[in-house]
Formats: sequence, C-alpha cells, structure tokens
Amino acid sequence: MENLEKACPEDKNEKRLYRIGAELLLSLQLMDSTFSWTNPKIYFDSDEIEGLANDLEEADNILRNSPGGAYRVFEIPKTNGTFRTIESPTGTAVMRKVRTPEGEEKIESILEKVQSWIGRALQSVPFGDSAICAFRKKHSAYSGLRFMTDQFLWQEGVSFREKSNADWSRWVLKVRSANIERYPKKSRIIAGVYQIDIRNFFPSVLSEWGEETLLKKLDSFLQNQQKTIDSNDLKNVIALIIRLTSYEGRLPQWAPSSPILANMVANDRFDHKIPSQLGWKEQRVYGRYADDIVLLSNVPISQEIRERVDSIVQDAGFQVHEDKREYREGESTYPIWGTSLLAERRDVLDRGGYKSHTFRIRPLVADRMAQGIFSLMDRIKSEDIADTKAFHENAEVKRMLGLFSHAFNVSRFGGEWQESKNIHEYRRYALPRPMLFAWEMCRKNFWHFLSETEKEISFTVARGDPVFDIRRTNAMTTRRKS
Repeated sequence: MENLEKACPEDKNEKRLYRIGAELLLSLQLMDSTFSWTNPKIYFDSDEIEGLANDLEEADNILRNSPGGAYRVFEIPKTNGTFRTIESPTGTAVMRKVRTPEGEEKIESILEKVQSWIGRALQSVPFGDSAICAFRKKHSAYSGLRFMTDQFLWQEGVSFREKSNADWSRWVLKVRSANIERYPKKSRIIAGVYQIDIRNFFPSVLSEWGEETLLKKLDSFLQNQQKTIDSNDLKNVIALIIRLTSYEGRLPQWAPSSPILANMVANDRFDHKIPSQLGWKEQRVYGRYADDIVLLSNVPISQEIRERVDSIVQDAGFQVHEDKREYREGESTYPIWGTSLLAERRDVLDRGGYKSHTFRIRPLVADRMAQGIFSLMDRIKSEDIADTKAFHENAEVKRMLGLFSHAFNVSRFGGEWQESKNIHEYRRYALPRPMLFAWEMCRKNFWHFLSETEKEISFTVARGDPVFDIRRTNAMTTRRKS
C-alpha cells in the first residue's frame, strides 16, 4: 500500500514539483530561442506547461512502479567483432498510443519523449568552449577542430574570443594576418598529436555526478539570466531530471538525454583540469568530441605528459581505452575525427579575402567516397521511388547525402574559403574534385527530388576552383537553374 501511494503521488507538493520542472524545461528552451518572423514563438502557454507536467508525472510513476519494464536491453555488433549493450527507453511499460495532429494513431514511449525534452532543454545551458564540440547546438566535430587549429595559431600573445557574422570575419582577418607576420613559422607547425578514447562513456557517468553537475551549471546559468528559483525547488527538479534519465544508477546507452548529460559531466570533472594542471609552457591545445580526446602541440609530447593526461581522466572516474590510445609526431598529416589534419597551415592573403587550409579529405579518400556514391546511385536508380518524401526516407539516399554532407563540412571548416560581399547570404567553399563530379551526376539523376528541398546545393566555379555554393532559394528558382 505504501509503495502504491509513492507510485501515484496525490500530494500537492508532488504535483507542484512536476509543474516547476515543466516550466524550467520550457524556459530553458526559450532562452536559447530568438524572435524572428519565421519563428515568432517567444513564450509558452498553460496548456504546454500542463501537458509536459503530466508527461513528467506519468513517466516518473512508471519508473517507480515498474523500473524493469521501462527499458529494453539488447546487444548490437560492433565493427571490431564485439557487442555493445543498448538500454533503450522503449520497454513495454512506457509505450502508449497517441493521436497525431493529422488524426492518425501511433505508438510512442512516454519516457523517451520526456528524455528528449530534457536533452533539448539542457543544450541551452552553456559549458566549456567550442573545442568541446559534441551534442551541442551549432557545434560539430568540424567546427571544434577548426576552433582548435585557430586557437593553436593565435595562442601566443593574442587572446582568443568568439565573435559572429561580419564582425567575426573582419577580426579573424586582422588577427591572422598579424600573427602570420609576427610569429615564427615553426611555432605554427603541429609537431605532436595525442588521442585517447574513453571506454563506455555514457554508462560510466553515475547519477550522483549528473546531479552534482546540473546543480552547479543550472544555478550559475539561471543567475546569469536573472531568473530566480527557490534553491530547494531547483534541487528537487534536478533530482527528478536525474531520476528520469538514469538506469540502474548511471546513464543508459541509448537514451536521448545521455549525450548532453555525459558531455556536461565530463566537462565539469576533467576538461578544465587538463590544461590547468599540466601548466604548459609550450603551445598546446586541448579538445574533446564526446569520448574522443585530442591534444595538439607544436613540440613532441613527452611520455610524462601523456601519462598525466591519462591519470587526470582516470582520477575523474573514467577509463581510458587501451586499444584506442594513439600518439603521432613529426608527420605532415594527422588523422583526426574523420579528417586529415595538416601539420603546417597554408595561409594566403589574397584580394582582401583570407584563405586557409587546416584539414581536408585526403585525395585517395575522396576518390573512394565518390566511388561509393556512384554505387549507391546505381542501387537507388534501380528502386521504384514514388515521391520526394520516399526519396529522403530511403536508406541508400541517406547514406549518399551523408557522404556529401561530410565532404561539405570538411571543406567548409577546413578548406579554402573566401568572404562574399553579403556574408549573411552565402559563402563559397572549395571541394574535392571527385566529390564535385559525383554531385553533378547526382543532380542529373535526381534533380526532380532535390529541387523540392528548402536549400539548393549546387556547384559553380570561382577563380578556377570548384566551390560549394549554398544559398536559400525557392523551388521555382531551383528548377530554372536545373
């Protein structure tokens, strides 16, 4: 009887807790939003609060009543022949039927829905710099690596700060040109790269770590935003969030909230300690993409330094994967996060624009990617695809567009670029020639599907180089160009 009363709380304080939790999650999402005519929503109404509060209450009650039925545990094979254990929040106890706005019925997981809400809300809470680049809005492995290489160049004598839009571009041009003349070429060459991988990253994060980290991050963030919330209420809401996102006292492997929570905990427990505790005199830059840690240096990294980095991570409660520890020095290129990082940056100032080449796709890799795309095209053409929706939902199409997306992002952040007169309209980025040819063939074969997308991805030629030209356009303009 006592368990039943706990599982179905009728106490007003419990109801109030769910409502405060819903208001906090919705507020965090809106704090990251800006008003625009395309996204005019800058507030939330009582129905949204009640709906999310009811979802929080329902998911919490299920976890109290039948925690074993909330998750579905299974294994999937890994590329190395071993298996990864998955804890998906789609157990039979949390599944329910809902009706979509179109009137159709579908089955969804209430726990997965709540965890998705929590994950999206926590992405609005700032932490770390742009070198901590996984599972964050407007961040990626490409932007993180570019941040690290830019910081590597500017580190000596020039403070690094982030700006945006046209001010950012003018400041970048000024600082880079000053550094090229001011600092010796040797100080800008990457001489050593140390990479390690954290074993079982998500399941290694304990619930109490998450509660401790969220309390510090949210309290500081809300104070900066001049938002007031009672300290006891904040502690209770954080305890609710951790309860809804934990499995057996740790983060589950497949929950949509695990990536951002693990990222915040790792940042709190060791990201800031590695640069501060080592006391570097040389020019070094630290970065992390999820469980992949990278250290760049303009001098070889000694065994002592590498062991101290490992010990800091292990002292924080994580395990370093022995088979994925890698150190390279004195090479012309370094493989990092799916790219080929150049040891020596190629800096050229030309016609008022700045060109830089920091990382790229190797020519042989670009050739293999293009060949893989041609094979995917042949399989896609052999299938009977009825409309644009079916085209973009096709698994082979997703793989093909994923390869193009990877090539574009590597070119965008690591390749040559030049400013346009209107920086807000578009920028142009150099692409590997094999991918250029592959995209032209893709457009010829599937133009009637691609022309209906919101963004046109097209190729032109500028100053003799193939470039990636992205600009917003309507479907009629796209068809005329096709």
